[in-house]
Amino acid sequence: MEFRWKVKERARTYISRMEDSVQGEGGSAAMFKVAVVLMRGFSLSEAEGMELLAEWNETHARPRWSPTEMRHKIADGAKADRPEGYLLRANSHEQAPSYKPKTPPRVEPRRSARERTPTWPAFSPLTDDDRDRIAILRKVPAAAVEVVRRAGLLGKAHYEGHDCFIMGEGKFAQARRFDGGLLPVQGGRQQSKAKNLPGSEGAFIGRKWAVGSKCPVLLVEGVIGLVEAIAALMMARDALDWTCLAAVSASSRFARDPYLLHALAGRRVHIVPDAGTTGWESAGAWLNELEKAGAHVQVEPVPLPVACKDLGDVVSRVYQNASPDDDIHFQGCVQRAPDDLREYLKDIFS
Repeated sequence: MEFRWKVKERARTYISRMEDSVQGEGGSAAMFKVAVVLMRGFSLSEAEGMELLAEWNETHARPRWSPTEMRHKIADGAKADRPEGYLLRANSHEQAPSYKPKTPPRVEPRRSARERTPTWPAFSPLTDDDRDRIAILRKVPAAAVEVVRRAGLLGKAHYEGHDCFIMGEGKFAQARRFDGGLLPVQGGRQQSKAKNLPGSEGAFIGRKWAVGSKCPVLLVEGVIGLVEAIAALMMARDALDWTCLAAVSASSRFARDPYLLHALAGRRVHIVPDAGTTGWESAGAWLNELEKAGAHVQVEPVPLPVACKDLGDVVSRVYQNASPDDDIHFQGCVQRAPDDLREYLKDIFS
């Protein structure tokens, strides 16, 4: 995880110094050069390249390019005749060319919060034992944790005096202790099981999957909820063509991520709100934003089973019935689960 985040940050910094895309002044060529840097120079995935190009488009393009035009540029950049990863070489000292814009910039590029705050701890890859510890702690299949690990959204670090696993995407990261203990928040005045790293920015995690496909989306609340949503997809027989997305908090809004919102237009989105007033208020806000963008949204397609406050409770109660003989989709533990849990996993994706 450290490597991918570092590469993306290097790429973000590099393209921030590249020439603006200005209509009538070689704007198309300027954007193509950025796409080549992202796709060939830093060897990013299509989703990662689109994410950074969309950010660059907001501050460096006059007028802004449409998502369709950016996708074409990313595709063209990936085919460019440049060596794969030519800006990743250990001995590469290439710098983005400095330039003097012919016209004043439309907006002053903002410095990211990461640049104004203390550096994050050094991240290390998860071992298989680490993965299994998380699965046991969260009472979910290790296979669900493995999906997140392979996506580059999970790592570990020694943070606040404890061994922690870190979930993050882009400029957002959240720490949780491997032993399930508490971490100091709000300057040490309170404690919480989850703590966002200083300067974290972002409203949703799992966006790489949502942006990179046209699948229906299961939307849940909470960073760790992404793992639980993946587990639910694995357990539900009719959910193999779905993907998932998690709001990092109840206050997350799509207004902070217009590119993600655009990517969800025209798609099915099922929201599973946390129980309680706050969870339902958040779900209502997401429903309003998504419907205005043209998504086909359902909030709580079916009620949560009794005694379950969120999807994580459903998953953990179903997984209690697991057997070593169950296959990767865990149909065995689902069939052995109580009727209300089994029906919930079926109906939530229907």
